[in-house]
Amino acid sequence: MGASFSEDQAGATWYAELLENLPQTERPAPFLEIEHDFPSLEALCGWLGDPEVKTSKRQGDAREL
Repeated sequence: MGASFSEDQAGATWYAELLENLPQTERPAPFLEIEHDFPSLEALCGWLGDPEVKTSKRQGDAREL
């Protein structure tokens, strides 16, 4: 299980993070590390294989500003 998020209001850096600290041999592809950072939501989605984007109810629509 993992999460993707941006800490910056402008969405300048996006992160993909595993929620469990698994040994490298047990991490799902494409994770080589526990956390990876990306310059845009588009880059993060491409790295994940362009999945459908869903947001939490409190965050509204996922978007880049």
